[in-house]
Amino acid sequence: MTKEAIITLLVSIKQKAAYLLGIGFGLIAPIQFILLLVGAFIAADTVFGVWAAKKQKKKITSNRFSSFIGKMLVYQTVVIIAYALDINLLGEFLLAIVSIKLLLTKMVAIALIVNECYSIDEKLVNVKGKGIFHYFKQLLGLAKLVKKEAKELTNDEK
Repeated sequence: MTKEAIITLLVSIKQKAAYLLGIGFGLIAPIQFILLLVGAFIAADTVFGVWAAKKQKKKITSNRFSSFIGKMLVYQTVVIIAYALDINLLGEFLLAIVSIKLLLTKMVAIALIVNECYSIDEKLVNVKGKGIFHYFKQLLGLAKLVKKEAKELTNDEK
């Protein structure tokens, strides 16, 4: 390829960048909420990481924060690749076995989210001595108590 041809190609790509970007977003539109959910858990893990670092009086550096961007790019890329595999290779085979559309994509997203939950749990345990599951059990106990009291109130009214 000549230098002029490369320059022409680059100019053409630059002119069509918005158009190409629109096509790219259109292709991943069916999984936009999955991508947002994975991104939200990555952001939550980062927030817990900053909180834990402050509580433990650790220095927060831009180098450690840049890992957030790297993790976001890698995780989102993994979900998009799983989606591409789902659509182009495995989707029909998986639908023959189970009736869940985008099964591989959803399984990959769940695995990434569970990984982030474990990371958040580690940070909670390091700072508070208790993890997510402890607070979840407390929440369940509170729900049971509210249910019991509501039942007693309805029985008293009869």
